[in-house]
Amino acid sequence: MSGGSLAYQLRPNKAVDRNLFIDLLNKLNRIVNISDYTYYGFGGPFLEDFKLMHAHLRIGRMVSIESDKDVHLRQQFNSPLNCISFLNKTSDDFIESDDFNGPSIVWLDYTEPAQIGAQLKEVDYLVTKLATRDILKVTLNSNPSALGGEATHEQDLQEVRLGILESRLNDYFPSGTEARMMTRAHYGKTIFKAVELAMQRGMKGKQKSYFQILSAFLYQDGGHPMLTVTGIILEDEEAKIDEFFDATRVRNWPSGLFEWSEPKLINVPELSVKERIHIDNLLPQSDKESIKASLGYRIDGNDDHMASLIQNYIDYYRMYPLFSRVVL
Repeated sequence: MSGGSLAYQLRPNKAVDRNLFIDLLNKLNRIVNISDYTYYGFGGPFLEDFKLMHAHLRIGRMVSIESDKDVHLRQQFNSPLNCISFLNKTSDDFIESDDFNGPSIVWLDYTEPAQIGAQLKEVDYLVTKLATRDILKVTLNSNPSALGGEATHEQDLQEVRLGILESRLNDYFPSGTEARMMTRAHYGKTIFKAVELAMQRGMKGKQKSYFQILSAFLYQDGGHPMLTVTGIILEDEEAKIDEFFDATRVRNWPSGLFEWSEPKLINVPELSVKERIHIDNLLPQSDKESIKASLGYRIDGNDDHMASLIQNYIDYYRMYPLFSRVVL
């Protein structure tokens, strides 16, 4: 369900996104007791996010949702902790049946792009069931090529894909969406607006609360563009909102996003251990140009692309994963 069978050393952007989520939850821990929450997620066969939730946040109640029977059995074999419950259910069945009693953190880590309409419907319905200060993270495939379609000219293909997207999103199709947005450069931002619509629809019946977005990122994961959005349900009362932002100091978090404007990009370079140590020794004072000059060669693409990768590493190096061989 989660696409978790990909090797993690091939997914540095995904690892950065996961570590940023942990960093954000640590900040929210200043106003709520995160260890009292139940974590719900799509663990995949290796349950990496579950390990981090327990290790960094001491969460002791966790539920993994998996529709594939073999992956479900594999999860139980690989379980790193005895505080994880394993459900062999679809996400739809799970959201329908669970009452979400008590404070909840839910990560809906979707991978199937053809099901995006159903996925947003699940997000919409889940939001109606969540309570104040519950936390929700949603990850969606944002690859426009997954729309398929056939056409002779590029512009025609974009028109075809626009029609396919509209039929898939239905009520969550953002107004003003145009054919030119059916490209990698713009498609993720379109899906971001669709997520906003799903959140808004889910919150309609909650008169005294609202969904506060806290972060949104676009990144490549195994060749697939992905979008991830995280937020919290807050009381819609000025004093309570001020209390939340003052206590968490989350507005000072450079990775945060607090309006539905535009997701931030995670695009860190793939580095050898030696390259990473070299660059880390120059941080945090050095800028991208001095780091480029110190290397003396391009690590990927042209000079502008390399500069962009280095800048992204500067932004997220504290969250960059370190993989090494361990002899057991």
